[in-house]
Amino acid sequence: MAKLGLRYKVGVHVDSCLGGFVVPFMEEAGFEMDPFDFRVEGVTSISADTHKYGFAPKGTSVIMYSSKSIRRMQYFVASDWTGGVYATPSIVGSRAGSLIAATWATLLYMGRNGYMESTKKIVTTNRKIAAELSRVHVYVLGSPKVNVVGVASKEFDILFRVYEKLIERGWHINGLQFPSSIHLCVTMLHTKDGVVDKSVRDVSKVVAQVASDPKAACGGVGAMYGVSQTIPDRSVINEIAEGFIDILYKC
Repeated sequence: MAKLGLRYKVGVHVDSCLGGFVVPFMEEAGFEMDPFDFRVEGVTSISADTHKYGFAPKGTSVIMYSSKSIRRMQYFVASDWTGGVYATPSIVGSRAGSLIAATWATLLYMGRNGYMESTKKIVTTNRKIAAELSRVHVYVLGSPKVNVVGVASKEFDILFRVYEKLIERGWHINGLQFPSSIHLCVTMLHTKDGVVDKSVRDVSKVVAQVASDPKAACGGVGAMYGVSQTIPDRSVINEIAEGFIDILYKC
């Protein structure tokens, strides 16, 4: 992608919001990882969410640029405002100072060693989960290398059939479409003793139950999430989502 950016003189952005505090510490934690950052010629910007694996308060993120000239592109300046010259680092404008202070304190508290250790535990756990799940009636999507593992099935619709049953057992997972699947973002909570074994056991039990009757009728929350795959006019989905947000604001 970076080579294409260089060829056509287009900036290449790396969305590292989910892995921004895991991937940079992979090599130091003992895992192989191809360069993805400004070491790759052509990468012009990188984003990372401090509130995820940086363990900072929700609503904080950072974006980095390869040069000051590119960074200036995000500034908002109104020189002809009646109140005077107005300039902010972004269109968003002001930010809460408490969030910035709390995030900075979190970064100092964790330190480089703290993030390296969390990376080691999370990546090791993620790979163990992927290896264990590949032995049941599902297949792992892609080749999980960092902190997310997704699974699907060729025998039954995993989103329609498995998702809700795992939710009922207390697991917080995400349903996906295209293809119908589920995925888990591995966190420090999953690295605690016994969590991986229990999760794999629960998935195995649910999958075995579903696999015994793979053509059974679908229903429940999982089916609702996945129904958009079968709607010919997907613009209807956008309208439903916008209507949902309208209701939130109305209330």
